[in-house]
Amino acid sequence: MLKEHIKSFHKIFQVALIDLKKVYRGAALGWVWLIIKPATTIFIYWFAFEIGLRVGRDVNGYPYYLWLVSGLLPWFYISEIINISPDAFRRYNYLVTKMKFDISIIPTFLSMSRLIVNLMITAIVLVIYYLMTGGIDIYFYQLPLYIFLMFVTFSLIGNIFAMIGSLSKDFSNLIKTLPTILLFLSAIFWETNNIKIPWVREVQKYNLITYFTTGYRNIFIRKIWFYEDIQSFIIVISIIILLLVIASFLYKKLKKEIPDYL
Repeated sequence: MLKEHIKSFHKIFQVALIDLKKVYRGAALGWVWLIIKPATTIFIYWFAFEIGLRVGRDVNGYPYYLWLVSGLLPWFYISEIINISPDAFRRYNYLVTKMKFDISIIPTFLSMSRLIVNLMITAIVLVIYYLMTGGIDIYFYQLPLYIFLMFVTFSLIGNIFAMIGSLSKDFSNLIKTLPTILLFLSAIFWETNNIKIPWVREVQKYNLITYFTTGYRNIFIRKIWFYEDIQSFIIVISIIILLLVIASFLYKKLKKEIPDYL
């Protein structure tokens, strides 16, 4: 699986762009929707929490809205991967069954296409942050690290979901119910430190969504370097290695069987 990814490194980005074009094919505004959709989502959150509900006090001297949106940034990407990955091989059935194609890169280029959209959302939020605070500081230098780790982590999870999802539609349907559950079980609308039950707070260290949500907020709001919580960083790297082993094992076992199930 690693060999296929190394061999197809440039192809992954090219096919990711093709996938984005496919998503917005036939729309009069075309690629403009890549900016309109995330911009609309961000505007809705701003209006709901700042104008409508008027909830939440400043966090570390920053508006509550920035705290909320910085945590939602990784979630926009992660929730997309969870939704599309189980059907990745069915979505590109012809590449699996009718062409000689390195099928392990299908979930990866789908992940890349969603990452491109997420980078556009991030750019919009950075502009908002600059306008609301008056500057970008050195803590933002670690943003590419979090983006890279998030991409690798959820591309591997996407590969695992895609392989199992190709064997069972029930699994695909089950996975698609997860985003709503994970949204509230992860530290997106609340802080991990506010959890009063010790074992629940400890479990959150192994919650990948919580790690990236917290990481983004460490950059935007708390001004903390990633190595200041080295334990969580090591846990995430360990999980990535475990996911790589699982994905490679499944791919070796299922590669020849997946076309038959499709």
